[in-house]
Amino acid sequence: MKWLNDLKARLKPKNTAEREKMKKYLVVFPLMFISCIASIWLIFAPGEDDGKTNGGANTELPDGSTEGIEGNKIAAYEAQAHLEETEQRNAQAVQLEVVTDSITAPQDTVSNEVQSSAEAYQQVQASLQDFYIPEDNSAVQVAELQARIDELEAQNAMVQQSQQPNEMELMEQSYKLAAQYLGTGNGSQQAVIVDQG
Repeated sequence: MKWLNDLKARLKPKNTAEREKMKKYLVVFPLMFISCIASIWLIFAPGEDDGKTNGGANTELPDGSTEGIEGNKIAAYEAQAHLEETEQRNAQAVQLEVVTDSITAPQDTVSNEVQSSAEAYQQVQASLQDFYIPEDNSAVQVAELQARIDELEAQNAMVQQSQQPNEMELMEQSYKLAAQYLGTGNGSQQAVIVDQG
């Protein structure tokens, strides 16, 4: 019983720091352990659909007969070999044709390429020249527009002249105003006196 008393003495907290440490051991660590076990169980627990697969075994396996499979494989290998042979023949024929063409007419192809390039250059130059040439009716349109501008300028000048007052009338009006406000005329003195009275 001595060892039991020693164990109780060791587990009995002596101050607040030891009490907090014991709480950690007795409360926090078991809660963490339980939450970890619960989350692992939720992740790896069997689902509702797992019971329908007959214990996880696939029951729809082939019966193991090899009659149809062997025939299909042999036919597939033969077809693949035949296809490779035809591709090799075609590649050899193309190489042979290229070699014979390059031997027989290398100079003809160079002259044909230069000639076709020159023709293409001439066609491009002709299309560019056609693009920048102005049409004949543009000169007629410019002349019509110039005549219309001259006509509108003449109308504008007439309107401005009719709106401008005569210089003599302006001078008479300015003289009347000066006489009225400066008092140099006979009629203007009376008007000033009447206004002040």
